[in-house]
Amino acid sequence: MNTQIDQLRALVASRFPTAMQTDFSRPSHVNGGVELVPGALVEIVATNQVAGAGLLLLHICNQAVGPVAFVDASDALDLAAIPLGLRNRLLWLRGHGVGDSLKATDLLLRDGNLSSVLLDLRQVPLAQLSGVSSSVWHRLRMLAERAHAGVMVFTSHKAVGCAAVRWLVSGAFRLDDVQEEQAGLLGGLNPICQRGFGYTAPRVGNTDLSLQS
Repeated sequence: MNTQIDQLRALVASRFPTAMQTDFSRPSHVNGGVELVPGALVEIVATNQVAGAGLLLLHICNQAVGPVAFVDASDALDLAAIPLGLRNRLLWLRGHGVGDSLKATDLLLRDGNLSSVLLDLRQVPLAQLSGVSSSVWHRLRMLAERAHAGVMVFTSHKAVGCAAVRWLVSGAFRLDDVQEEQAGLLGGLNPICQRGFGYTAPRVGNTDLSLQS
């Protein structure tokens, strides 16, 4: 394990020589309050392919401070959609499935050199996503706390039981929307907080609980 961490540290140092000089204190905000939270797991749930989670992922990468690690479980990243400035500070790990992607995320957090880690599990089979043990998520949560790293996990269904914050993204973009400016599309995402900061429990109507005489 130590050898792997040393190899990963050398790779990060060669790609991002100024990584340790970065100010990690500033969170990255997006509309509705979606942001990376230092030292915590944030889950983004998008139950369909046109919900806009990819747009949100790109925005979070752009807004993150310093180098960003993107763990891609399905090798689905479209490099043509990545601005050159972001490519220069993006560490792209092609995980080839849930297991490898979780191991890669574990190594990144153990290394502790990156403050922003994004894990994309949206396109993995539901059976694999549901089969991830809660102990695995808890271990990542503890590693994120120790490294003071913001970890954002993108899923197709709720999976990260220990997430500090969970957002549901439920947009319904059309093919024609690819012609629109990204800033305008982001304004239409309307993410819904399901857990953590800003969560408001659904209102329940007044119910008469008095005993009948």
